[in-house]
Amino acid sequence: MSFQQSFLLVLRLQVRLFSLTRRLMWLALLWVLLLVALVLSALGTSGSDAERVQLFAFYVGAAPLGFLGAFSALLMSNAVFADDAENGMAPYLLSRPVPRSAILLGRSLPLWLIINVPAFLCALVLGAIAGFAPVMPGLLALIPLSLAASALYLGLFVALTLAVKRALVAGFAFIVLVELLLGALPLRIAWVSPRYHLMSLWSTAAGGQDLLQHSAIQMKSTSLVTSLIFVASMTLFVWLFAASRLQKEEV
Repeated sequence: MSFQQSFLLVLRLQVRLFSLTRRLMWLALLWVLLLVALVLSALGTSGSDAERVQLFAFYVGAAPLGFLGAFSALLMSNAVFADDAENGMAPYLLSRPVPRSAILLGRSLPLWLIINVPAFLCALVLGAIAGFAPVMPGLLALIPLSLAASALYLGLFVALTLAVKRALVAGFAFIVLVELLLGALPLRIAWVSPRYHLMSLWSTAAGGQDLLQHSAIQMKSTSLVTSLIFVASMTLFVWLFAASRLQKEEV
């Protein structure tokens, strides 16, 4: 069975499994409702407060980069990969001549889409209301960064779920300690936070729009190349590690 055939097989099975995995369905619904709540909060402001609507457009679009996106990636990846013993998905796939990389990608791609597509749609709605001209550069910059951020977080938490028994605890600890606390510390310490580099890239790609003044992170000087290398290398590492852990899984 070729990689493409294997990938499509796993993808179809995973989409079918979504309807049977109530926890994942509730998490996806909660994610969408949180984004909609942000949209309604923006629309609930006074009609003349266009700047706030613009700001909400960026916050909604940047949701996969922030704590909401990280927590959603953690909970969804745990819901999919930690329930294999109950739903029998992994034993079935591992017993077939399917490449492990196809299993990993086919099961993760729907989560990646669930996180990003609603955020982009809600951001575009708010961007249209606020007027696309002032927000378009930042929104365009958000698209590749949000895709990269959710790929990084999903890979990280999938790897944790495959490698650690208490992956939820480890994931929450990473988000709170590394992303929240270390990101606010001096550069030498904040440098290890993926969110710091993602927000730094967004600040650079947005064409000088200083939207991060509203964020809890205070940006420090770091080079664009350094942040690109950090994000790319960490994303590659976590997915390769997840693939290696899946290779060791037994039927």
